[in-house]
Amino acid sequence: MHVVFIGASGSGKTHWGRELARLTGRPFADLDALVESALATSIPELFASGRTTEFRTMEASLLTEIMNSDAPGILSTGGGAPMHPESFKRLQESGAHIVALAPPLEELLRRLDPVWEQRPLIAAEGASGWRLKVEQLHAQRASTYRELAHEVWRDNEREACDDLARRLIDIQSK
Repeated sequence: MHVVFIGASGSGKTHWGRELARLTGRPFADLDALVESALATSIPELFASGRTTEFRTMEASLLTEIMNSDAPGILSTGGGAPMHPESFKRLQESGAHIVALAPPLEELLRRLDPVWEQRPLIAAEGASGWRLKVEQLHAQRASTYRELAHEVWRDNEREACDDLARRLIDIQSK
């Protein structure tokens, strides 16, 4: 069984995905990094050059490839991946254990403050508008994340990660 982390930009998907992989010995993959590698360019460059359709197509293709893999692994998606119908359906039907990371909005804003310019969807809004864009995306996407999730981590990530690692190790040992 795969474990997939979904959630807003800045929610900690890559951090907790890597940590869960470390605890369980499972391989970890970051979907955004895989897309960048496959398309030989950065996500900010893809968005800036108007290649978002190409990005989403590659994202969906790689997601399908990973979900079809027999080797159980840990995956972090980009914040927008579950919002696209093909990727949503693939995640929903995958049999993967989906964890939605849902820190409070104020925490997301704090985490994104030093790096907002590196996040294409919010960087486009500039210094005066990125916080409002994060608030809008948070409101638009939260219900989709919850709909897909088998569990939601709000503010107890360390304990939740340790607990999930124990459950996965128990499953592997049976």
